[in-house]
Amino acid sequence: MSKPQQTIEKAVSYQGIGLRSGEPVHMVFRPAPEATGIVFVRTDIEGQPSVRAHIDNVTNTMRATTLENGEAKVFTVEHVMAAFSAMNIDNCYIEMDSPEPAVGDGSSAIFVGLIEEAGIQEQTAPRHVYKITRSHTIYDGDRFVVILPYDGYRITFTSVNSHPLLGTQNCDFEVSPESFKEHISAARTIGFMKELEQKKIMTQYMNPPIILSLSMVQQQAVEENLELLESLGYQIENFGGKEYAVSGVPANLPNVRSKDLLIEIIDSMTAEISGKSRTPQMLKEKIASMSCKAAVKGNMKLSVQEVDALIGELLSLDNPYHCPHGRPTIIAMTKRELEKKFKRIV
Repeated sequence: MSKPQQTIEKAVSYQGIGLRSGEPVHMVFRPAPEATGIVFVRTDIEGQPSVRAHIDNVTNTMRATTLENGEAKVFTVEHVMAAFSAMNIDNCYIEMDSPEPAVGDGSSAIFVGLIEEAGIQEQTAPRHVYKITRSHTIYDGDRFVVILPYDGYRITFTSVNSHPLLGTQNCDFEVSPESFKEHISAARTIGFMKELEQKKIMTQYMNPPIILSLSMVQQQAVEENLELLESLGYQIENFGGKEYAVSGVPANLPNVRSKDLLIEIIDSMTAEISGKSRTPQMLKEKIASMSCKAAVKGNMKLSVQEVDALIGELLSLDNPYHCPHGRPTIIAMTKRELEKKFKRIV
């Protein structure tokens, strides 16, 4: 007999910063009717468009899962979705004023805590359950997933990594709200400092690709600079005639409108720039100037921990005092100058 669907009893909220975008975000979990599913609502966009957490709405899985439906787009939703799945929440609205959920402490534990704070409400309609009746195997290079029929929900996982601090790791869990909370929810994604130090450019693959219709001048600029664009993380190919398919964009600019940025770059390549030849550095500077759209802005509310983390990251740079295109990020002033700013002295 199927168990009933569940939602949360009351609304709960959380505020933090997105992992990849660095954007502050205010999240609100709200109860939802039966058969709603998990729905992300972008409250920062006019009309508050929404996207349901469904495989048909997955447009990217490069280092993070992206859900997209029209203007509604969210990414890095894995920890939120893991919490809802493990806690058996079928229906919930997630309101966000930014495209990425808060990172919290880097795990799913904060979202489990929010669900517990909200309480769980049983509904009338039966839950939809996918029953595995035969084995399935999916291969991706030296990685694979095997799905087997089982009376329950059990995950056995093996990770093989050449790094001496990681090595081979195994786990085997019968997944339930209790086991997830105790053994899994606090797990965090690993990262390597060498990737940060090398500032390696990663490509975020687009599915479906972005289709551009270019003028003859723009086509010439793209064809002449394909290698430069690829070095920045773009994957572009002719789609026939004046149409070009963009199947990959720089992964380090997740919340900048990819199409608008690329058009600006192409237009900058078609313009005469004081007779100078185009170089990868010039294009990188163009992207850097657009990155301000992803920056922390004035009047944004940050916690003390978030401010400490932001300043620590800033001070780790070669030049922490200016952004890539010259605007100051740290300003020094005397106590007297500061008091004059607040009009405490004349």
